[in-house]
Amino acid sequence: AGNILGTEQSGHISSVGYELYCHLLENAVRQQKELPPKESPHVNIDLPVTAFLPGSYIPPGRHKIDVYRKLSSVATLGELEDVANEIRDRFGPPPEEAIQFLSLKELELLAYGWGIDNIRLEEDRFAVFAYLNAQRIHDLAGKLGRSLRIVDRRNSYLLLPESAMKGPKLVDHLKSVLR
Repeated sequence: AGNILGTEQSGHISSVGYELYCHLLENAVRQQKELPPKESPHVNIDLPVTAFLPGSYIPPGRHKIDVYRKLSSVATLGELEDVANEIRDRFGPPPEEAIQFLSLKELELLAYGWGIDNIRLEEDRFAVFAYLNAQRIHDLAGKLGRSLRIVDRRNSYLLLPESAMKGPKLVDHLKSVLR
């Protein structure tokens, strides 16, 4: 423990940052225990949705940073539900922006499960899923039928049921598609 916490090793924290250092340390420990590295799912989502934790709900400072950190490290829907319940217990019923933030995180986890790494809108009629795993996207296309079209080796287009679908309605529709 002296080497890990002492100046010999902790000097690296200043060069890589505390969060990255903790992540590297955790994965090194997992490797020594012959466990798989901890995955942190990330999907770039670019949708017209207002989603954040307002300062009136969680005051700026350490608590807010801790909540964002917890939410960014969530890897499963069960973990997301646990963190959402903890937030409700600590800060009360969430406002609409916070609900949308949690909803986007749920969409991110669902998309990650299908091998999707980017979601965006095109022409207000299509949700474009950029994917990494061709087999998973073909499985999704089989499930959805004609509404999902694979157009190349990287992108698939989901026809939205309504033109200019936006906000919570759009996010809820995408979540239902990816369930």
